[in-house]
Amino acid sequence: MHKSVALLQPTPLLFGFLLLITCTFTACKALAKNKDKTALTKQYFQGLNSLNTLSIKHLLGDSINSTEGLHTQTYSKIKYLELLKWDAVFKPNYKILAIREKDGVVETKLTKLDYRIGFLHEKPFKMIQRLEFKQNHITAIETQYVDFDNTVWEANKNVLLNFIEKKHPEWHGVLYDQTHSGAKKLLKAITLVQTEAKAKTE
Repeated sequence: MHKSVALLQPTPLLFGFLLLITCTFTACKALAKNKDKTALTKQYFQGLNSLNTLSIKHLLGDSINSTEGLHTQTYSKIKYLELLKWDAVFKPNYKILAIREKDGVVETKLTKLDYRIGFLHEKPFKMIQRLEFKQNHITAIETQYVDFDNTVWEANKNVLLNFIEKKHPEWHGVLYDQTHSGAKKLLKAITLVQTEAKAKTE
């Protein structure tokens, strides 16, 4: 009986083996968490490209802090999804150029082009975005624009605003109306300006 009890007692060798397995499991789990954040970021941009905002709903926290330059705004999940629906009308195309995770933050270098950006900026946005996570949900997005051409943007914005004022005054303020219906009106205005400009050159 005493021999059976002795056999059940952990030996130093067994203890060391269990410790090694525990450390390995913990390390693998930590690596998986780091990998998950990068994977979740890729899923986020894939969802934006697919124009399916519902596919990324589960990736978002209950609130999202969005920072662009000196401007910071906090959105509820519902309000942020409405903003993404506005953006989806212009059919965005995000391309990730580089991605890395450090200290719980995923930094991405990417480009973005859509109908609105193509008209106003005449070339893709180049951006650095930093995504912060809490319990595998995006809670903050910081955007830094690289090589933004403010001269081209302002010139084309004025063309658009002048067109709206003369031809469709009922669309006043549509440039800043970040709702789904506002996006449709803005896209229509851009299309009409482009059509009018093309007709003048023919």
